[in-house]
Amino acid sequence: MKDFLQSCLFSALFCATFLMAGPVSVQAAHTIQNETEFKIRPSVLEKEITKRIVKIPEFKFIRQWAQARNLKLWIAGGTAAGLGVTVRQELENKWRKKMGLEPKCT
Repeated sequence: MKDFLQSCLFSALFCATFLMAGPVSVQAAHTIQNETEFKIRPSVLEKEITKRIVKIPEFKFIRQWAQARNLKLWIAGGTAAGLGVTVRQELENKWRKKMGLEPKCT
């Protein structure tokens, strides 16, 4: 449930992030947990999503298409949540590898 709620939060970020491809201010609480559990600040996740979204060919094509037509375009809902969850999972798996743990999922 926590991952779902965090994804919903980041879904809202994409209204600004998708076309800007730059940092957006986020106000969100996150719980500090023990060191054997993955934790990430919303600002770090936001930065990672921003870095990765411009490299995804489908999003790049859609952004260019909209800009050529002088349109504002947002990604939201499942698309935004899916990207947020995927980026978070990649970061968690990188952390798990560093800690000598198996990936959460592949």
